[in-house]
Amino acid sequence: MTQKDFDNAAMVADDLLDRNEHDALWQFFLAQQFKRVHEGGLTRVYRLTDGESWVSDSHFLQIHDAPAQWVPEAGRGSSNPLMRLFQSMFALKQFGDLAATIDKWSHIAFSCSLYPPGCGLGWHADKGHSAAFIYYVHPEWHDDWGGELLLERPCDGGAVDGSQGARHREFYGAISQANAVGQGDGRFLAPLPNRLVVFRSGVRHMVKKVDPAAGGAFRAAISGFFTVKPED
Repeated sequence: MTQKDFDNAAMVADDLLDRNEHDALWQFFLAQQFKRVHEGGLTRVYRLTDGESWVSDSHFLQIHDAPAQWVPEAGRGSSNPLMRLFQSMFALKQFGDLAATIDKWSHIAFSCSLYPPGCGLGWHADKGHSAAFIYYVHPEWHDDWGGELLLERPCDGGAVDGSQGARHREFYGAISQANAVGQGDGRFLAPLPNRLVVFRSGVRHMVKKVDPAAGGAFRAAISGFFTVKPED
């Protein structure tokens, strides 16, 4: 598969927000209430060997308008740093091109996540959504701090796995593909501050563990899915 085909499955935008907007979003992140991912019981996409990361409550943002109206002019000056994130995302031509090729969606489901040293997330492919996004909100990151996002090169036939992988997913949930046999190649993306990554559903990915070299720093991200909200 060519690089162009892979790029059709994912997009990256650096320096998405201006400095003041990014700083405001960092303060928003720090004001969230976090809990351990396994605090209320086993969260099955996170294996027990992935470490104990932290997550905020999940939220839904409904999109009412047609794509060309996702960024209302009256909202561009909004002081809400979270809305500025989504407005800036929607304004990207790259995002529009990718959004035009995915399944229809009506909501964005998102939360904040905090990965201290020793935490990561094993190989999996998000199912039941149109696409996923990650925005890195921490103010600083270094090459030797780890936490890279690994994206596997998509394949038309999907991953092939044996009975052991199937049993593993039966326990951990349909979202997890930890033992699936993948393509063995792809790309990695460092969690650079103010970087946005969007990729379509079904692309296998993982988060490398944050290295002890990060010390007191942590990987801070706002992430979620473009999806259809289940009926209450």
